[in-house]
Amino acid sequence: MKKRLYLIVFAVAVPLFVAAAFLAKAEKSWDEEADERAAQEEMYSDEEMAAVEMGGSVTGTILSVNVADKTMAVQNTHFGGKSYVFKIQTGTTFYGAASLSDLNVGDEISVDYFSMRGQNTAENIVMEKRTYPDREPVSVGKVLISD
Repeated sequence: MKKRLYLIVFAVAVPLFVAAAFLAKAEKSWDEEADERAAQEEMYSDEEMAAVEMGGSVTGTILSVNVADKTMAVQNTHFGGKSYVFKIQTGTTFYGAASLSDLNVGDEISVDYFSMRGQNTAENIVMEKRTYPDREPVSVGKVLISD
């Protein structure tokens, strides 16, 4: 009978002590939580700045243009022909083209970009060589507006 009583007490007491120790350890003070949040925010900020600093320049041929999604795919003409997908933002600067809708598949361009969280974002797009499969474009200087 005494053995059963010891077993019952032991079976109930040990889990209670373990649970109490776990709860005491898991409970943090407000200051500790605030310090931990501040450290996480600083780490996140550092990672974000490092991500912004990553990027580069790609010269290649446009594989696709999606005006609705504001993206384009470019195959690099150097380094083994790697393909990149770029997100176009409102601050992207175009040289030799008016906008994303002015770019065509086959055009040769240079793109300055940065990468953040796995997404390449175009900063500057420079038209190197236009490719028009159907017709030559009319340059802006040759367009006459008459009333």
